[in-house]
Amino acid sequence: MKILSFGEIIWDVYPDEKYIGGAPFNFAAHARRAGADVFLMSAVGTDTLGAEAMKKVEYYGVNGEYVSALAAYPTGICAVTLDQNKIPSYAIADGTAYDWIPFPSHAPRGFDALSFGTLALRHAHNRAVVDALLEACDFKQVFVDLNVRPPFDLSESIQFALARATVAKISDEELPAVMMRLGEDYAGIDPSVALLKRRFEKLHTILVTCGKNPSVLYDLKSEKTYPCASKKVTVVSTVGAGDCYGAFFLVNYLSGEPIEVCMSKAAEAAAFVVAHAEAIPTNE
Repeated sequence: MKILSFGEIIWDVYPDEKYIGGAPFNFAAHARRAGADVFLMSAVGTDTLGAEAMKKVEYYGVNGEYVSALAAYPTGICAVTLDQNKIPSYAIADGTAYDWIPFPSHAPRGFDALSFGTLALRHAHNRAVVDALLEACDFKQVFVDLNVRPPFDLSESIQFALARATVAKISDEELPAVMMRLGEDYAGIDPSVALLKRRFEKLHTILVTCGKNPSVLYDLKSEKTYPCASKKVTVVSTVGAGDCYGAFFLVNYLSGEPIEVCMSKAAEAAAFVVAHAEAIPTNE
């Protein structure tokens, strides 16, 4: 199984430490741990952080063939703070290397899925690269994780991502903002899912994660819903938990596992992440 993860590599910088991150990087590392052959398509600077990032790509077993080093731009960084409930807030630098991800000299082939979020779509260049990938490659699934990261939670990026997705993951906390960016009133999860089904014809599956509450998968074709309880752990940090959830879900989904199994394995893996400070805990 081969998955191509497109988007940002970012160093999450805390007051006393830094961790490699970016939703597509986290997703790629977790998908590799889940058993997939994962390629990351991104860009870093030719600076020290870029060199360290490439070592991390290799460390986590992710294929970095499509990660470019760009001398003209710095490696992405994000200042992260946690509130009293361990919920993160982000100050994300703009104009970084991952905003200018090059299309590779040869189009990727033989991939089962393309995965991307919305942050790396904040500039038109990367949106054009994604469309070129979709035109050149025959992906069986297009997995989109909507990341609402003000001030880069752009209506254009969200619309772009959902119009191309077959499977979309959205958190219940971010769903109201997503609906607002789409010019719609938020009236709850079920009405929002029904509206997304009407607006985006390629979508066949929507996964809504709900933190400590049960997540719900909506099969838009059969109109069935699948709830899954979260695993109870002591929360240290929620950074990266959604990326882990999406990765383990998608790998098992592509493997043909029943939906209930996909969600249970995803919830278990995400629970492990929230019990640690790192988005990709070194203790597997």
